[in-house]
Amino acid sequence: KKKLRRERLADNVTPLWRMSYEEQSNILLEMTKQLFPPPSIVASPVSDGYHNKSTFSVNRGVDGNPKTAGFYIGNGKTDNIDCVQGDHLLNMSSKHKMIARHYEDFIRPRAVCQLDSLYFQETTMTRCSHEQSPYQLLHGQSHIFEEVLGFGEVVLIFQFLSGKAEVVLPNLMATLNCDGGLTAGLNPSRAAIRRLVYISRKPDGEAMRNFRGLCCSSDYKTPTIAVPVDLFPHTPHCELVLVFER
Repeated sequence: KKKLRRERLADNVTPLWRMSYEEQSNILLEMTKQLFPPPSIVASPVSDGYHNKSTFSVNRGVDGNPKTAGFYIGNGKTDNIDCVQGDHLLNMSSKHKMIARHYEDFIRPRAVCQLDSLYFQETTMTRCSHEQSPYQLLHGQSHIFEEVLGFGEVVLIFQFLSGKAEVVLPNLMATLNCDGGLTAGLNPSRAAIRRLVYISRKPDGEAMRNFRGLCCSSDYKTPTIAVPVDLFPHTPHCELVLVFER
């Protein structure tokens, strides 16, 4: 019974965990080919333990212990829900698994865990927003700084501009030094600029409607570049990077 629940949890969180990484990449490539014909998929440099954040719930486990730290499976509406430990999940880091066990035993996190941050949220629901029940920082830093794709820590200086992109951007471009052209990354993308980079985790949904509208109602060409990037190994999700040009 415990094994079945562990496999059920793995199927929910990491549906492709039974496959080799090569098989997973082929599935992602076939999925994106239905939308755009990318030459290949950019593989994740790390396939296991890549999550930099884990959120655990504490509730009744398979053995009936109400102090089990893990993830929910089942149907909360019918009160048929269990909290299953996530030690076997491939996307969880070893230190997050360790801290879950320490927390489950009501032991304060030890330095060996090397955690950046530990937050706690008290709630009677399976999901709850920060506004409904604020997160409490129990240990470490309030923010996480990490290296992204080898670029190290990046400090961005930015300003929020309120208004429609097609109105704001022309005035903004006049104040910028754009001799080499301006490339913008927007989510969602609506801007009237020469080159537009669109990144979407679900390109077959609302993003696809944006693509059609962009190419049909403006002089943007169909994507000149389409590259799927695998950021979520063992799952059927990837980030699709598209470049539209006038």
